[in-house]
Order: sequence, then structure tokens, then C-alpha cells
Amino acid sequence: MFGQIIYWSVYGMAFLLMILTIGMLLALTPGQIGKDMNAFAERDGSFYERVRTAKGKRPGHRLRRFLRRLKNAMEATGQGKYFVPICLLSVLCFFLGILFSVLLNNAFLIPSLSAALALLPIGWAQSTVRSYENHIRSEMETALSLITITYLDCEDIVRAVEQNLPRIRGPLRPVFAAFVEECRYVRADVKTALYHLSARVEDDVFLEWCLTLVDAQEEKTQMGTLQRILSQLSDIRLANSEVSGILRAARTEYYLMAGLLIANIPLLYLLNKDWYAALVFSTPGKLVLGLCGLMLVGTYLWMKKMTRPLQTKLSDRPAARERR
Repeated sequence: MFGQIIYWSVYGMAFLLMILTIGMLLALTPGQIGKDMNAFAERDGSFYERVRTAKGKRPGHRLRRFLRRLKNAMEATGQGKYFVPICLLSVLCFFLGILFSVLLNNAFLIPSLSAALALLPIGWAQSTVRSYENHIRSEMETALSLITITYLDCEDIVRAVEQNLPRIRGPLRPVFAAFVEECRYVRADVKTALYHLSARVEDDVFLEWCLTLVDAQEEKTQMGTLQRILSQLSDIRLANSEVSGILRAARTEYYLMAGLLIANIPLLYLLNKDWYAALVFSTPGKLVLGLCGLMLVGTYLWMKKMTRPLQTKLSDRPAARERR
């Protein structure tokens, strides 16, 4: 027993030293990785992405959008200094998942265990993103209502936003302030500025509101559609308050089922050690464990997607469908 502990300790140290050596050869220091993470999250100035923004489409791919949302949410809540450490911890946990799979002598566990451990720091940080997005949704109805009423009166969206800027609270205020600054000091193209505005908030109703404003710059009849969008915000808020308990119960039930699946492994050891040995040490058993791990990770991501707050159905605009 003592010899096995020494063997696996040496094995683990050798694996960590190999990872550190690869990092040193590639100059992957923690500081450099942090700079690369920030640059990757903020990089949206390529020609391809500028073309997508000009067309009203969402710039960047999903990982970049997710990191940008996470970074913006943590900065808005005063936790911006933890963004890089969380990314580094997630990368470290990914390699620890590979190490644990090797120590368990089960290569089939590498995809699921490394992904599960890498998601742990991100899952903790996502609580900040959820509270930030809930705060945005709570302020969005008031902000859009104020701007829409003023815009219908003056028919100038820049002036409407500027007049209501002191009354906009929370994380939406710097978003609209950036829109006014872009229109006043950067470019006079209001349509492009509205496309940029739609990219700063990850919400379908906000996207629809911005795209309607883009259409209204050329076709004033579209201005009446803004009131319908505001009514959608009220309907979504009421619907979410009604189904929040149902979604919470569904998440709790999933966690219970996932816990029972994991608890079956030590329970099998207590009931029948031969079955436990066949599951843990035989090749078919290792394959079953690997498939169960992949199923847990996949169903967890699917559960998070299915229990998100309700959102309105987007219109048939190509730009709106693209954001999905």
C-alpha cells in the first residue's frame, strides 16, 4: 500500500513537471496567459467582425462572447481583478482532470473529468454573471421606456438617450453613455452606433429594440413597433416570476439525480466488491464510467440551457436569428 502511494505520487509529480516544462518552453507564464485571455475576450476589431457588426450580426464566436460577458459582469460588480485568476484556475483544473484520469488508470474519463473540473471555477463565476444579467433585466424596462417615450416625441435617438442618461441606473448607464459618446465624438453614423449598442447587452429584447431603431432611421413607420417591444418586456418579467419556482425545482431534481448516479459507485463497493472491481478495473467498466461522465457533463450543460430565464421569440430578421 505504501509503495503504491509513493508510485502514484511520483507519477503525479512527473506529470506536473511535464506540464510546467511545456509551459516554460512555450513562455506560457501566468502573466502571459492572463494577457492572452484579456486580449482574446476584447478582440473584436478584425475586418470580418466589423462586417458582421455592420450587418447587425453578433460579432465574435461563442467562447469570446462568453468570456467578454464574464469579464464585463465581474468588472461591473467590482470583481474584475478575479477574471484572470479564474481563467487560470480553470486551465489548471483542466490539466488536473487529465492527471486524475491517468492516476485512476482510466483514459475514458479524460474528456469528462477534465471538462467537469474546468467548469467548476467558471460555474462559480457565472453566479456573478447571473446576478449582473438579472440586474440589467430589472433596469431595462424602465430605461427603454424612458428613451422610447422621449424618442417618439423628438424623433432623435441620440438626443433621447442623452436626455434620459441621468435617470438610467445600474449597468445600463455606461452602455448608453458609450453610445452617446460614439455618436457625438467618434462617428456620425447612428445606425452603426446602434449596431454596436446592441452588441453590448446580451438580451434578445434589447437586440430587437436596437434593430427596430435602426429601421426607424430610414422608415419612420417602424417607430410604432417600439411600444410592442416594451410590452414584451413586461410580459417576460411576469412570466419569469411565475415559472421561477418550476425552474428551480427542475434544477434541484437534476442535481439529486446526478448525485445518485455518482453515489452508486461507492454503494456498489459496499454491496458487491466483485461488481465494483468489474466496473472500476475492467476495460468495459472503464468505458461505462467514461460514458457516464460524458453524459453528466452533457446533461448539465443542457439543463443550464433549458432552465434559463424565459425570453421572447425573436422576429424573422436575419440579424436577430443570427444572434441565436
